[in-house]
Amino acid sequence: MIGNAVRMALRALLRNRLRSTLTALGISVGIAAVMSTVALGAGGTAAIEAQLDALGEDFVWIMPGSANTAGVRGGSNSRRTLTADDAYAVEAAVPAIGACSSVVNGREQVIIGNRNWRTRLVGIAPSYFDIRKWTVATGTIFSDYQVAQRAKVALLGANVADELFGSTDPIGATVRIGLFPFTIIGVLARRGSDRSGVNQDDVVVMPYTTAQRSIEGRTYVSEIICSTRSAADTLLAEHGASEVLRLRHGIPVGGDDDFYIRRPQESLNLRLSSMATMGLMLASVAAVSLVVGGIGIMNIMLVSVTERTREIGLRLAIGARARDIRIQFLIEAVVLGLFGALIGIAIGLVASSLMTSMFGWQTIVSVNAMATAVAFAVSAGLIFGYFPASRAAARTPIDALRDE
Repeated sequence: MIGNAVRMALRALLRNRLRSTLTALGISVGIAAVMSTVALGAGGTAAIEAQLDALGEDFVWIMPGSANTAGVRGGSNSRRTLTADDAYAVEAAVPAIGACSSVVNGREQVIIGNRNWRTRLVGIAPSYFDIRKWTVATGTIFSDYQVAQRAKVALLGANVADELFGSTDPIGATVRIGLFPFTIIGVLARRGSDRSGVNQDDVVVMPYTTAQRSIEGRTYVSEIICSTRSAADTLLAEHGASEVLRLRHGIPVGGDDDFYIRRPQESLNLRLSSMATMGLMLASVAAVSLVVGGIGIMNIMLVSVTERTREIGLRLAIGARARDIRIQFLIEAVVLGLFGALIGIAIGLVASSLMTSMFGWQTIVSVNAMATAVAFAVSAGLIFGYFPASRAAARTPIDALRDE
């Protein structure tokens, strides 16, 4: 019985190919819109999660606070109160913290022969490589002994190595950084840009003691970065580090900190939440298109019921049951929704690809999204096709033939 109903429904739809296609296109627009927004949201979420994985969830940043001179606040990072001894004290006194590295930031010209390149300078301890998951492509990192000796050794970011050495191996070469000669002992693995758009490969790395004393000529450090024993310990690490630094810096109870501590995943999690909210809003707007498409199906099915009054009357007169009539019209509505879903999926795939190629937006189209799109379309066909189908099934043979 169902097979016969399906064949009859298909024949009825094929008799009006153009109208059926246009009706299906109404639902396909909604499906394509939903798929595109879901793919965009999934791509954005994946990108942020990748940044979280790259950053790691098991470290905290200790940054200088805001200086206040004669009532004028200098903004964040304007204080000069963080020292390498603070890093050692926090590492030793806070059980939740595994390791700490002082960080000295600056910008310097790197020169070799007739080539030079101005780049970002980062002075660190060897533990920084593990904390930030930095790896070397060639060569090696410096040791704690070289940090203690203020050794003039450096590692180049991949971009700096390309600019100064091209295809030549830079390991063992001597370059001038500032006023001093440095031996290149390694090249960092490529990392690309961070979430702020900063090129992480445009950098030269050296022991923080060398950067602090020889290059920058200062006693304070730019920041301190600490790893935690586990991702679950970040709050404990933050509170413990705060207590140690307040005690070391002589900050009274109720006094303002001269530093601040942040966990980098907080900002990314906020972006993740914002993107999820935006994705939900976009999907909700796109869902309106599905409703509009469903109303289109209802409208066309009502027209079809009116046009086929004689057919309905004849079928009822020769023994067809009201249920048979209802099933046939429901099948027609579902077929229209399913056809629209297939067109919508194709349009959604093309739209997602265009967003990636033209705008550089990462999109991810999953099988689950396509299955959900089909389910929505079929549901729309059932929901919006039920009233016309019930109306057709409610006709009596005499009334149907008389109307015709």
